[in-house]
Amino acid sequence: MSSTLFDDIRQKVWLHDGQRSISQLTGIFEPYQRVLLVYDEGAFVLCGAEAFLKPVLTGCEVVSYPINFTLPSVERLQRAMKALPLTNMDAIVAVGGGTTIDFAKLLRYFGGGSVSHAQSIEEQVRVPLKIPLVSIPTTSGSGSEATPFAVLYVDGVKHSIAHDSVLPDFVYLYPLLTSTLPKKQRAATGLDALCQGIESYWSVNATGDSQELSRKAILGAKNYLAQHVNNPDDASREGMVIASHLAGKAIAQAKTTVCHALSYTMTFRYGIPHGIAVALTLGRVLVYNAAVTDDDVLDPRGAEYVRHSMHDIVGLLGYANPEEASLGINTLLDSIVGGHTLSYFGVHPEEDKLYISNTVNLERLKNNPRRVTQNALMEFLM
Repeated sequence: MSSTLFDDIRQKVWLHDGQRSISQLTGIFEPYQRVLLVYDEGAFVLCGAEAFLKPVLTGCEVVSYPINFTLPSVERLQRAMKALPLTNMDAIVAVGGGTTIDFAKLLRYFGGGSVSHAQSIEEQVRVPLKIPLVSIPTTSGSGSEATPFAVLYVDGVKHSIAHDSVLPDFVYLYPLLTSTLPKKQRAATGLDALCQGIESYWSVNATGDSQELSRKAILGAKNYLAQHVNNPDDASREGMVIASHLAGKAIAQAKTTVCHALSYTMTFRYGIPHGIAVALTLGRVLVYNAAVTDDDVLDPRGAEYVRHSMHDIVGLLGYANPEEASLGINTLLDSIVGGHTLSYFGVHPEEDKLYISNTVNLERLKNNPRRVTQNALMEFLM
């Protein structure tokens, strides 16, 4: 396989294939003297990233910034911007999962300006640093390395920063770096990739090009996710790393929908890992969207187009109809995380479900192809 993969005009991507691809990565850093290394503190040494990167960055002065949190907040971003000599950096390299990569994106995006609580995110003084950002994911699920989006929490509310300068310039996909992930994290990140593939396929923003990326991501997750979680091997690691990246590229174009819209509160308030939180409603939303009518369709291409898209997704998952696909998704959840209901994860009372539905992310909700009512939101939260 070629060491270059999935390139487009905005981003160069390698899939690790030995010394040749390592040499190409090393060549990126040859012109740079000072490099900011943003890394996942818990995984950096354990997964082998430190040993892998040491010879790659030999000629650089490295300024390290470890990430030891799960949600990027404005307070954490403020502290990092004060502590780091960002304007003196020649490049940034991010090594970790979605949070780590997002944080590095935010540092580049806000690095020449400021960020505060005094203004809305849209009014912040942002002067993106004109330096390259290299992303090396150590999980297979977020797809953050492939998107021009970064999550930032302000007073507990999730905001999505979207800008061309947020997209990493270089991506190095090294499946072996995912080999020490705990089972629960393999499940959560892999489910995120599956959901991103499916939601981007049915999104009102989907195009023929984005759906081709979604299709490959769905098939990759279908073929490799259970193996990657329950009995990982080289093939399943590589399969999920590629599926995750393709799903990220798909949502970069089409964005996510109602499953993601409901998931953020489940994660922030109730502690359900993001990918699992998204997957908990996936099957029921699939059935709901497949029943779209001319009266409640939001996709301008019409209800028949949406039903055809749902038929495609059901087929890609290997089922005969949406109801079978929904049961299959629940069975998958049972097999890799132990359960498929909110109550299994400790969310019982009706008022909790009401709180989740009332705090749904409206930006993601509007991407769904069928209009979602309050009653429907409650029915998704089983």
